[in-house]
Amino acid sequence: MAGKLTDEQIEKNKEMVDNMIDLMPEPRRSKMMEMFEGMIGMEFYTAPASTRENYHACFPGGLCDHTIRVTQNLHDIAKVLAPNKFKTSTLNFVGIVHDLGKCGDGVQPFYKILQGQSTLWRRQRGELYETNKELVYMPTSDRTIFVLNRYGIYMTDEEFQAVRISDGQYAKTNVEYSMQETDLALLLHFADRWACTQEKQSE
Repeated sequence: MAGKLTDEQIEKNKEMVDNMIDLMPEPRRSKMMEMFEGMIGMEFYTAPASTRENYHACFPGGLCDHTIRVTQNLHDIAKVLAPNKFKTSTLNFVGIVHDLGKCGDGVQPFYKILQGQSTLWRRQRGELYETNKELVYMPTSDRTIFVLNRYGIYMTDEEFQAVRISDGQYAKTNVEYSMQETDLALLLHFADRWACTQEKQSE
């Protein structure tokens, strides 16, 4: 799924995410569908997953593409390391929302095409996007939780921790969670990091 996506591939990814959400219980399913019908959904399906080409999934639709890969990895890893421990709907939920903060706040996008430079300049340096400085700063996982709260989508304590520290110890703010991670948090982090590796290998 890595690289530039066609409109057909983006639409296929949207259908895959919709199918994952369909397996969630009510009222979470309805609230997720409502959220994705607005600007969050528009950004989720068309935004990149990072700002630079030497990072992961830096292309339109890359965020959704990466999210699907993470969720698929999460299921595969859980089958081996924690068989029958987590519901399919739980794995789908944390996988889908782990990077939701990269969609912005529901009013403004998180990523913007880098301004003030030519397309050639951006391509030569691999700097294609920039973060939106008009948004109040917060780490991606915190923005994810903020957006979910805005739409009335609440999490269990295990889901909260998994989403909050999905970047693992790569994020300094996660240090206090060291050796206190739940199984779900560890699985999500492994799935995320392996997805990034897969994406770099497939370039």
